[in-house]
Amino acid sequence: MVPPLAVNKKTATMSASIVMSLSGMALMIAVFPLFPAFEDFFVNSIWYGLNNPLFVGLPNKTRHYNIFEQYYGRMRSNRDVSLRWSVVLKLTKGMFSQDYADLAFRKVGFYGNDGVCLFKYFVDEEDSQQNFVWAILLVNFSCFVTITFAT
Repeated sequence: MVPPLAVNKKTATMSASIVMSLSGMALMIAVFPLFPAFEDFFVNSIWYGLNNPLFVGLPNKTRHYNIFEQYYGRMRSNRDVSLRWSVVLKLTKGMFSQDYADLAFRKVGFYGNDGVCLFKYFVDEEDSQQNFVWAILLVNFSCFVTITFAT
């Protein structure tokens, strides 16, 4: 098998930079959902443990909004626009300040729905990661087609 280009320092450097760039992009795609700055986009729900009778299971933003509306009264704006996860936690802690001194919670994010941290291929219309998943699937498909027909 003959290499397509002459192997010299320039082509070796170019190949190494392409491999490093692709590795860096793959790493960013993998850890991007874990950054706290993007929690409104990648967190699906919050788990409050087994001792909390009000938030049972894994309530999402819509379920939180409905509970807040009942507890606090009429909410000021649209639930989809203004309800950030930081606001959800602040409102939730305000509800349980006397009864639960230490409100334990765990954010269930993009990788948190599976025990082995699998990529979430199947999303529904309520998931905020829908566009991210489709972009990753498109990249995977284009890589598959490139590898298949690169002969």
